[in-house]
Amino acid sequence: MSKEITIMDALISLRPNVKWSMHNMDYSTIQWLEAIQTPPTEEELNSEVIRLQAAEAAAQQAAETHKQNAISKLSALGLSADEIAALGVK
Repeated sequence: MSKEITIMDALISLRPNVKWSMHNMDYSTIQWLEAIQTPPTEEELNSEVIRLQAAEAAAQQAAETHKQNAISKLSALGLSADEIAALGVK
């Protein structure tokens, strides 16, 4: 199951040590609770959301590929589908 990436995730990614608050995931409501050199623009946040979504999708694809490789290797060793499932690999 994929994690929904939001502008909150983008803010944390772009400015990890800065305190802020926001209402209803709305860029215009962001309040910076401490001075920062340069707040990210809405465009920068949207670009970071897209980048984080792509990274999440790639990680999920890699995990699925590793799982399928493991199933193939276990099958090649002679384990049945039921035996592989009993190991918790589905």
